[in-house]
Amino acid sequence: MESGTSGVGEIMSQSVSLSNFNSLEIDDAAAILSAVCSSSRWVSLMLKSMPYEGESQLLEVAQLSWNSLGDEDYLEAFAGHPQIGDLTALRDRLGSLAVKEQGQVAEASEATLEELAELNATYLQRFGFIFIIAAKGLSAEAMLEQLRRSVTGSEASELLRASQEQAKIIQNRLTTWTP
Repeated sequence: MESGTSGVGEIMSQSVSLSNFNSLEIDDAAAILSAVCSSSRWVSLMLKSMPYEGESQLLEVAQLSWNSLGDEDYLEAFAGHPQIGDLTALRDRLGSLAVKEQGQVAEASEATLEELAELNATYLQRFGFIFIIAAKGLSAEAMLEQLRRSVTGSEASELLRASQEQAKIIQNRLTTWTP
């Protein structure tokens, strides 16, 4: 692969060997890791641990790196996500990870989409960051139910819940493209 992230989308959309990932130029590896999680500190920690001997080591380092971060890092990671149910953002990122993870939202009823939009706005205003959930495999209604519960929580509990969901997202994304 050429340097300059030309194959980032290709790698993120299909399984590749970890040895191919380990052999990437640092900028390409950073771009791929940034697509997994947009926390620059997490990406830096992951790059420092390269090369990875196997998927289990990759997943373990990913979790340990995420666990070592602080609130500012979490917020940076959250900012890299489209809101749950934001069909415009999903359409703009056709073929992106968000489309794959939130694809079932497109099948939701108009009422569900409207309530998602309304509660997303309330959540963002209340907490200052978007609602984060590991959406892969969840129906729009299940995501909406969690959003209904979350919007009434405390900021501290929501930051913790969202950081735990982001950890799941990282694991899901990494296992999507590693054999």
